[in-house]
Amino acid sequence: MAILSPPSRVTYSPGEAIEIESQADKKMKGPKYKPSTPLKDRPTQAIPESHDNSELCEFVARAHELRPPVTPEEYEFRAWAGSVRPSLRNKWDTFRLRTDKYIPCHSQYLKVELQSEHTYWAVTDIAHIMGSFAFLPLYFGYFEFNLKVIFAFLLNRVAIPGMIVVFRMKESLRADRRALFALDMTAWYTCLGGMYGEIGTVIQMVGWEMYDDTVQHYEEDMWGSQPSQKFQEVVPNKLIGEYLHWCYFIFYLIMFLPLPVTYWGYSRDKYLAVATAQTLTIIICSIIWLYFPCEGPYWTLGAKDPEEVGYFMPYIVQFLVEGGSSKGTAMPSSHCGVSSACWLAVVWETKDYQLPFLLVTPGLWLATIYGTFHYVLDSIVGIIIGVFSVFIGRFVTRIFTHHFSTNAGISIDIAGSPSSVEGLCTKAEKTPLRELRPSSSGEVRRDAAPTQWGAVGTSSSTSEPIQDAVPTQL
Repeated sequence: MAILSPPSRVTYSPGEAIEIESQADKKMKGPKYKPSTPLKDRPTQAIPESHDNSELCEFVARAHELRPPVTPEEYEFRAWAGSVRPSLRNKWDTFRLRTDKYIPCHSQYLKVELQSEHTYWAVTDIAHIMGSFAFLPLYFGYFEFNLKVIFAFLLNRVAIPGMIVVFRMKESLRADRRALFALDMTAWYTCLGGMYGEIGTVIQMVGWEMYDDTVQHYEEDMWGSQPSQKFQEVVPNKLIGEYLHWCYFIFYLIMFLPLPVTYWGYSRDKYLAVATAQTLTIIICSIIWLYFPCEGPYWTLGAKDPEEVGYFMPYIVQFLVEGGSSKGTAMPSSHCGVSSACWLAVVWETKDYQLPFLLVTPGLWLATIYGTFHYVLDSIVGIIIGVFSVFIGRFVTRIFTHHFSTNAGISIDIAGSPSSVEGLCTKAEKTPLRELRPSSSGEVRRDAAPTQWGAVGTSSSTSEPIQDAVPTQL
């Protein structure tokens, strides 16, 4: 079936006609083609009376799925933008088209996430809202009118939870992938330290005393000394110290990379498992920090001289700790918790990246003690929380998906894969989005592989393969 070139300009709004100026129209304005063979001498082909339009119907349905309809809110926004300045409406249309290239298409989301008649709550949404209840008593009881406290309260306890509730409850926004993308970014915000600075602000506002003496007392009883002070004396090698501080520094990549890698490179259930594990780890650590704050041995027992423990990396790590750490967030260790959660979740879900995690994560655990950044109990409790978050997050995600799928009337088929969510998968395929992108020649791709959720490559009702046709630019 011949597919016309994509429109280069589309303007539309309620009550006005649609004007399309395509590349094919421009080509038709040129000199007319003169056939070398007269038309009367050409053989004619009989056109069947009943032409099969099934392929066209599949294309229309697929294009509608990849290019969701405009919501009433967007119509109102476009009308408002056009009234302010007509060019703003065209810029918004251009932005909407370009974001389609970077936001995962609708086939990448769970079917229950795209239900317009039922609300779906992800585990990350519930964790973020529940975590807010741990902050609110401290805000209401010890609120200080300064810029940092007001900004942290409005952003983390009003704007983000409010956006989650509105985007989940608003019927016209439930199936909009930009709203779903924004909800995914709230989990990223939490995982990448968006709440970390707020913790230090709240602890300083409350003015509670630190519990370092209690932790030090327990460590004295268990080991007879402070391991964070004795570890470097037992292993005085500078090369080992350089490697351990490098592992501690790599934590910032471990905290960030699993999210975009699984979001754009793997199926939806794998991303949800990783994001849920990381979010739960941060939320649990944050609640403990609020009510059991500890500064850590770096601030109470004294830091090691960088020249004694390494060559280059100790200077960088100590500079970052002194400039960006929130005091009171030592127990438990988020470095050990998040790295453990990412290691277990990513390797379990993707079956990849075993070697990078194996080279870095154990060294990071040891570096928290070697560099006097955490107590031994901090690191142990952090690892336990990270492992617990992976299992509980995976289990609760399956329960949530099954519950909301049943309420939405979606049929449940067990795929047989331990990493798949019930009722919404056929076969785990790596990087399904690559198969959906148009080729460089501008032709429509028809070789899309079946994805995890049955929306691409298979029919959700019959599980039979279908041919996908994706326009070059929708």
